[in-house]
Parts: sequence; structure tokens; C-alpha cells
Amino acid sequence: MHQQQQQQHVYKNINKQKLTDKQQEKTFLLKIFFLLSQSHIQPPQLTPQKVANQRAHPTFEKENK
Repeated sequence: MHQQQQQQHVYKNINKQKLTDKQQEKTFLLKIFFLLSQSHIQPPQLTPQKVANQRAHPTFEKENK
């Protein structure tokens, strides 16, 4: 949880900087990582109902891959 707050702090600071191309590439990757980490914390696809459906129908998960 503490690490999450740190990432948000870094993310905000990055937006304030004027960046070279090399730094922009790194920033872009950091932004993607930040967004991915955000989505992993609250995965919208794993609602309790869908988890229950997957347990009831094991093939449900395979069909979505």
C-alpha cells in the first residue's frame, strides 16, 4: 500500500518535468506500468459473481483466453 502512494508521487512529478526523448521513453513506460499496477489492484473482471461462475463452469475461463 505504501509502495502504491510512492508510485503516484513519482507519476505526478514526471508530468512536471520537461523531458528529453530518452527520458520521455522512460516516462512512457513508467506511465504504462503505473496504469497496469492500478488495474491490477482492482481488477474489474474478477467480480465475485464471475468468480462464482468460473467455479461453476470451469470452461468459462478457457473460452475467454
